[in-house]
Parts: sequence; C-alpha cells; structure tokens
Amino acid sequence: MPILDVVKFPDKRLRLKSKSIDLIDDSIKSLVEDMIDTMYFENGLGLSAIQVGKPLRLFIIDFDQRESGEKNRDKVNVFINPELSNFQDEIVMEKEGCLSLPNIREDVKRFNKCRVSAQNINGETFTIDAEGILAIALQHENDHLEGTLFIDRLSKLKQNFLIKKYLKMVKSNEKRD
Repeated sequence: MPILDVVKFPDKRLRLKSKSIDLIDDSIKSLVEDMIDTMYFENGLGLSAIQVGKPLRLFIIDFDQRESGEKNRDKVNVFINPELSNFQDEIVMEKEGCLSLPNIREDVKRFNKCRVSAQNINGETFTIDAEGILAIALQHENDHLEGTLFIDRLSKLKQNFLIKKYLKMVKSNEKRD
C-alpha cells in the first residue's frame, strides 16, 4: 500500500470539518489500509483521514502499540462516523503530539473518560467506554474531524509560542533540503 502524504500545519485543510461516510466501499477500505501504513511509517499512534487530505469522518488508532511498542495492523481500531459522548468531569493533563505538527509536544487538558460510538470497517456499529490515554486519543483524533488541532486547546500565549517554534523548525529544515 502507498504511504500517503501527511498534511502539515498550517495547511488550511486541517481546519475543514469532515463529512460523514455514507457507504463503506472498497475505496474507504483501501484508504484505511493506506492510512495504517502511513501511521506506522510516520511512527504515529493515530491518524485521521483529514490528515491525509480526505475530509471524511474517519480515524484510526493503535491503542496496543503504546503499551507493547509493537506495530500490528490487526490491532488497529477503525472509527467511521464516530460520535463522542459521556464526558466525565475529571480533567487530566497529558503530553500530546501530532503528525501534522511534528516535533511539537505539549500538555493538553482533556476529559479522562468518554464514550465513542462508531462503525468499524465492516459497517458494524460498536461502542467503547474509554478511560485515560485511550479517551485522550479518541478526543484528539475526533478533534481533527472538527477542524481542531491540539494546539487550539492551549492558552493563546502557549499556542503562539508553539506555532512560532514550529514554523521556525520548518523554515530551518527547508534551508537544509
């Protein structure tokens, strides 16, 4: 499967709201396979369709990879048309990063618990009650579907600092190439 280009900040496509998927056909299944290859190639734990230029309500997460360190495509969870709910009051801080903002990591406040209902690659509906890092990953990837990046959840001061830092890194890398 081909490795897809990951859309990088400040590309405006990252701000698009993703559209629901009406039919899970071969093109969607192929996109999921390409996204898995791309996620692993980029050493990510999750990837949303918009991050590869497709404004579709779809993301993937490999929860087990964080624990085991092993990449196993059979363990990748596919979330099509996800709906998050049941956010718990407890807020936690976790350092987050994003393939669309490489080399930038920062503590982000998220709900410690949530529920996701979605369809899998076979169109079957499922629900997961998530807690901890799983809940955080679900919220992070779902934010992408709404055109929101993790830096949007930071104070304006911190956000501006990280954007300047990131753009400086990008410019420095362009000079080397």
